[in-house]
Amino acid sequence: MQEQMKNTLSVVQPVIDQVKKQWGPFLVKLEWTKRRHPMLLVGIGILILMALFAIFAPYLWTIDPTAVDPPNRLKEPGSEWWFGTDFVGRDVWSRTIYGTRVSLAVGFAVGALSAVTAAFFGLLAGYFNTFDLIIMRIMDAIMSIPHILLAIALVSMVGGSVPIVIFAIWFVTFPRAVRVVRSSVLSLREEVYVEAARAIGAKTPRILWFHVLPGTIAPLMVTGTLIIAGSILTEAILSFLGAGIDPETPAWGSMMADGRRTISQAMWVVGIPGGFLTLTVLGINMIGDNLRDILDPKLSRSGT
Repeated sequence: MQEQMKNTLSVVQPVIDQVKKQWGPFLVKLEWTKRRHPMLLVGIGILILMALFAIFAPYLWTIDPTAVDPPNRLKEPGSEWWFGTDFVGRDVWSRTIYGTRVSLAVGFAVGALSAVTAAFFGLLAGYFNTFDLIIMRIMDAIMSIPHILLAIALVSMVGGSVPIVIFAIWFVTFPRAVRVVRSSVLSLREEVYVEAARAIGAKTPRILWFHVLPGTIAPLMVTGTLIIAGSILTEAILSFLGAGIDPETPAWGSMMADGRRTISQAMWVVGIPGGFLTLTVLGINMIGDNLRDILDPKLSRSGT
């Protein structure tokens, strides 16, 4: 028996050594992150969990989220109805899980669009004084209007659908990201390495792409996480007010709006989607706060 164990170890040990060699640096960074920024891992875990809900929604013991079953209306959570049913007998578990798809799709789509447009307009405004005056006055005009009212107006004019809601939220959100990128570019364009690139005759597009843009990625990443969280909340507000996507489409905001009329009898209809919304936004904010601490050199040095 001992001889067999030795033979097995002799075969397995090289594999273990190879894994340590390949994944060693990653495991060291993971351990450092776990020790210094445990809330970052908690936030990532929450986000991964919600993403798994969204991806595998049809396989998580769900039924048609729009199916109406009046005889089983307002059933309490139990073994048959995990999260209970709403005022027309729809399964709250299924609607909550499918609602994850809408919230994450809107949040990440708005975050991606805002990052791209903010990088483009922020670079132009921060590097060229001529464009700065025009672009920033437009951004200020958009930001002067309450973003919820502007989003409601845009959705009302065109109609409620997921692409329209994404566009409306992006339109009222991206000016703040443009200001962040612009402020970074204003300081980066005075750096020595940018001046050196100009001195050796590097063209402006090359300077912007290779020397200025990389310096804006860290603040843009942090701002992007806040935009994602804010977009998820804004989508829920629009759905709650009836100005979001089609009411038949499962969404956390519309679920809470439907549950208002029966909240005294069935608190779970409002509390469960509200809890998922809170947990998702909290997880994304945890990621953003810890990314800021990691990527900001001043904060990193003060924590060492």
